[in-house]
Amino acid sequence: TTNANGGFSFAGLIESNADGYTITQTPSSIYQTGNRYIGTGAGVVSNVAKVVVGTDPTPAIRFTEKPKAGEKSIAGKVFFDVDQDGVVDSNDALLKDITVTITGTDKFGQTVNTTTTTNAKGEFSFTGLIESNADGYTITQTPSAIYQKGNRYIGTEAGAISNVAKVVVGTDPTPAIRFTEKPKAGDKSVSGKVFFDVDQDGVVDQNDALLKDITVTITGTDKFGQIVNTTTTTNAKGEFSFTGLIESNADGYTITQAPSTDYQTGNRYIGIDSGVVSNVVNVVVGTDPTPAIRFTEKPKAGDKSVSGKVFFDVDQDGLVDSNDALLKDITVTITGTDKYGQAVNQSVTTNAKGEFSFTGLIESNADDYTITQTPSAIYQTGNRYIGTETGVVSNVVNVVVGTDPTPAIRFTEKPKAGDKPISGTVFFDVDQDGVVDSNDALLKDITVTITGTDKFGQAINQSVTTNANGEFSFTGLIESNADGYTITQTPSTSYQTGNRYIGAGTGVVSNVAKVVVGTDPTPAIRFTEKPKAGDKSIAGTVFFDVDQDGVVDSNDALLKDITVT
Repeated sequence: TTNANGGFSFAGLIESNADGYTITQTPSSIYQTGNRYIGTGAGVVSNVAKVVVGTDPTPAIRFTEKPKAGEKSIAGKVFFDVDQDGVVDSNDALLKDITVTITGTDKFGQTVNTTTTTNAKGEFSFTGLIESNADGYTITQTPSAIYQKGNRYIGTEAGAISNVAKVVVGTDPTPAIRFTEKPKAGDKSVSGKVFFDVDQDGVVDQNDALLKDITVTITGTDKFGQIVNTTTTTNAKGEFSFTGLIESNADGYTITQAPSTDYQTGNRYIGIDSGVVSNVVNVVVGTDPTPAIRFTEKPKAGDKSVSGKVFFDVDQDGLVDSNDALLKDITVTITGTDKYGQAVNQSVTTNAKGEFSFTGLIESNADDYTITQTPSAIYQTGNRYIGTETGVVSNVVNVVVGTDPTPAIRFTEKPKAGDKPISGTVFFDVDQDGVVDSNDALLKDITVTITGTDKFGQAINQSVTTNANGEFSFTGLIESNADGYTITQTPSTSYQTGNRYIGAGTGVVSNVAKVVVGTDPTPAIRFTEKPKAGDKSIAGTVFFDVDQDGVVDSNDALLKDITVT
C-alpha cells in the first residue's frame, strides 16, 4: 500500500522472466483510473504497468487517478417573457436554439467550458458536472437577435436583468435557472399635430393657431401583448410624437387628444384621409410608416346674440302705437366675419310679435356684423334704431358683438307714398250749370286744401293752387280712413261760392267736398263760383203822357202798379 506520500515499493525482487512483472494499482473508491506512466513513457489510461526487471534499473511507475465523471447538473430554460414575471404566459414564447455556455473551475481546479443550445421547449442542461470551486460556475445565455436581455432568475430568487447566472455547484441540488428575454425597444413612431382650424380644412391658415401643451395619449396593446399607455403634450408648434413603439396588435393603437378649454373638437385627419369630427384616432402600427395625424379644434358655438323687432311704425317714433303693426315673416339677415375670421351669413324670419333673434354667435371682428332687414312688399323702409340711439332711415344695422350685451335693434317700416289722386277744376260758372260755357271763366291761382286722416291714422293737410286751366290735383295719396278726406276751395275775391259737383252728382252750393279715397278711382271735383249780388241800379217813371212830350204835364197822370221787368 502506498504511504502518506503516495509512494509504493516492491523490494528484494529477482529479475523477471522475459514477460516481465505486472504491477496493478487497485483503484480508489473516490476517483477513477487515470494515466499511468512508466519512466519517461507517455501516459496511458490504465491502472496496470508491465515491466521487465533485469540488470538495468527499473523505471519508476506513476499511477494516477482522475476525478470521476461528475454527478452534478445545471438546468434551466430560456423564454421570451413579455411581462417579465418569470412565468411562461400565453403570449410568451419558448426560445429554441439559444446558445448557453458554462465556464469556471471545478473543485479540482479543472477548467470547465461547455456550450449547449436550447431545445424546442427552451430547455438547456449541463450534466456530469463536478462540484465547482468556491467561485462557482458562470452560465451565460447568448442573447437572441430578435429580443433583448430580460430578467434572469436563479431558483426562487427575484429576477435581475442579466444574461449571466453564477452558481456554486456543491453537494446540494443546483437551483434551476431561467433566462428571459423581453421585447426590444421599438423603432416605430406615431406623430402628428394639434391646431385650431377655423375653416376646418385641415390646413394651418393665417387665422388658425398651433396649440401648445395639449395632452395626447396613446393606448392599446403591442404585438407581444404588452399594454401601451403613454401621454405626451404638444410643443410650441402643436407637434406631438410617440417614439420607440413596438408594432401594435391587430386592433391597433388608440391616440386620444384631450380637448382644450378654449375650443371644441374639430376634424381629425389620418394621413390623406378625409376629416372626421373626432378627437380619437385608431391606427395599426406595422412595418410601414404610420401616417401623420392631425387633430383640429374649431370655435365653440358662440354665446352671443343679436335680437330685435320689426314693426310698421306710422308716426316713425320708434314705438309700437295702437295704429302700428308688428310685422311677421320678415326676413332678417346677419353677415360679417367673427373674431376667428369665419364668415357669418344667417337668415331668420320674424315671429308673430315681429321679433327676430340670432343666437350662438361668436364675437365679431373689428368690422362688426351687418344686420339687414328685407323690406316688406306693403310698406317702405322707415327708421331703424340701435338701443337708445336716434332713429335713422335705413334697413341696415352695423353692430360690434363683443363681451358686452348687444343693444336691441328696431327696424321700422312706414307707409309707402300713396298712389291715389284727387283732382278737379275751379271755374266761374255764370249760369251755374256745372259746364264751362263761352261766357264762363277758368279760375287760376285758387287755393285748394285737402285735410283728413289716411287709413294708417296719419293726418293729411296739403294745399295746392289751380293752374291756368283752373285745374288742381293732389297725388301720392294713401287711402283715407272711413271719414274720407275734406277738400276745401278758398273762395276768390271776385265772385261768390257757387255749386260744387262730385263726379256726376248734383251740384250743391258749397266750397267743400268730402270724399272717401279707397281702391276705386276718386270722382273728379268741380268747384264753381258765381257772380256776387250787384251794387248798380236802374230807376224811372211810368206816366200817362197826353202830348207825348216826355214831360208830366197837368193833363198827364203818373201810373201806379204798373209792372216793369
